Amino acid sequence: MVTLLESKGLISRAEDVRDGRSWRVGLTEAGEALQKELWHRSGSVRVELAALLAPDEATALIGLLDRIIEAMRPQRRRASKPALLVRGGSRKRLVKNRKSKRTYE
Repeated sequence: MVTLLESKGLISRAEDVRDGRSWRVGLTEAGEALQKELWHRSGSVRVELAALLAPDEATALIGLLDRIIEAMRPQRRRASKPALLVRGGSRKRLVKNRKSKRTYE
């Protein structure tokens, strides 16, 4: 997938200067333009999907996605365990949810 997107000029990649085993991948100007266009065109779909969730479920989902994004940041990746696998401490705990029967709080 990365090679395909790179060949279309939508992303660029370069070796990570701090970790030679890793690659830094980012959107090019063309990739950013396409992302903005697709975001705009997908508005109605996003509204429909959001309507499927109760407000507390949407809040929980956003919180989970934020944690995943934060865990993917290079400075955090090597220093922490995956948040969804850690119980107790300052991490969120597993709790019951009325629809899915479980969620992270």
